[in-house]
Amino acid sequence: PDDLVIGRERFGLSYQFDPASDSDGVVLDCPLHLLNHLNSQRLEWLVPGLLRDKITVLITSLPKSLRRSLIPAAEFGRAAFEALENPEGDLLDRLAAELNRMTGLSISRSDFKLDKLPRHLRFLVRVRDEGGQLLGQSRDLAELEKRFSGRARAEFMARQSERWQRDGIDHRSLETLPESVTTRGGHTAWPAYVAQGRKVGIRLFDEPGQARLAHAEGITVLLREALLDKWKYLQKQPGLSRQAQLAWTRVEDISELTEQLRLQVLRACMGDTWAIRDPDSFERLASQVRQSLIKRYQDQAAILDECLIAWHAVQRHLDSLAQATPAAVADMRSQIDDLMYAGFLADIEAERLGHYPRYLKAMKLRLQSLELDPVRDGQRMKLVTPWWGKYLDHLAATGQYDHALDSFRWLVEEYRVQVFAQNLSTSVKVSPKRLDQSFEKVKETG
Repeated sequence: PDDLVIGRERFGLSYQFDPASDSDGVVLDCPLHLLNHLNSQRLEWLVPGLLRDKITVLITSLPKSLRRSLIPAAEFGRAAFEALENPEGDLLDRLAAELNRMTGLSISRSDFKLDKLPRHLRFLVRVRDEGGQLLGQSRDLAELEKRFSGRARAEFMARQSERWQRDGIDHRSLETLPESVTTRGGHTAWPAYVAQGRKVGIRLFDEPGQARLAHAEGITVLLREALLDKWKYLQKQPGLSRQAQLAWTRVEDISELTEQLRLQVLRACMGDTWAIRDPDSFERLASQVRQSLIKRYQDQAAILDECLIAWHAVQRHLDSLAQATPAAVADMRSQIDDLMYAGFLADIEAERLGHYPRYLKAMKLRLQSLELDPVRDGQRMKLVTPWWGKYLDHLAATGQYDHALDSFRWLVEEYRVQVFAQNLSTSVKVSPKRLDQSFEKVKETG
């Protein structure tokens, strides 16, 4: 075909047969403002004229134990191609299901080795600006999105009606926002309040997930200003003991820490902010939060106070053992530095802080056991180190921290509790099998 239709959009295609060229195969031209409208699942299906070849190569990429039941691969490729008529859903999932149906095997999407695909069996996506100038190209859509998604979103919003471009709104001048709108170009877009210092603006987003994140921050700003009297009271009454404040002073300014705590508690009080889209719903929310904010802050401050004091004690204990047990101390420093650092409260939810006293108590118990039996500690550490290494390595390699990695990271923390402080309970069931399953999800998303 000369073009590919995704949703309401039509993207031009061109073809080149030249195995020696980087442009070999199918080229898809994408205007910058439509980059976030490309669908990675749809791109997996390529074009009909090349899909059969792609399916055959995917079959030959399977592990030998599975591949030997799919000979000749070309015939199974033809049969699978004919069965997968409509380019809908995930190609790898549908192909795996079809091969399982034909053979009785147990094939999953992770069995296909995508690195075995020659480049002409992937779209080459070229991103162009409004004047047609090439901005970048890649056969990896995620890589292009990482480079240009922000610019694409800004370009998309800039093309929309001024009706959805407002600034300088406070909690007394809110208007009703629909959940979604249809733009002049026929696109679906999501209006949201966006934070602008102590006020908010209104912007359109081309992705509902991004709209929700921005809207949550906007509602947080509006709520803080609507409850300014409560906010100022908590600024004067931070709820932390002098001992805790002195312990943390060398890490960051206490006023910054307590500001993070107030914001954390405020977000925990808000619930589903996406539903707050008109003045009445905002006033109801503000009234509810006004009644509970101070008590919830005081409860959370008590937990934080306990954590700061325990953190300081663990740090001092680690200092005393640094020369005697360097490997164990290095492991625990890596652990505690990932738990508590300047700005950590902004990175975790209020519920997560509630687990911190148990994590720190587990570290204390480990330190006590370490002094009595370093050999036993080393044996236990060997159980944890591979999983902790996977977390650190993935974070360093990708620079991305998403929901899947967050789930894995806290599962490793629970595993530490189970291994080093068996008398403490874990918040979830944890085992090497569960850790492996969790990390598989990390690899799928990253």
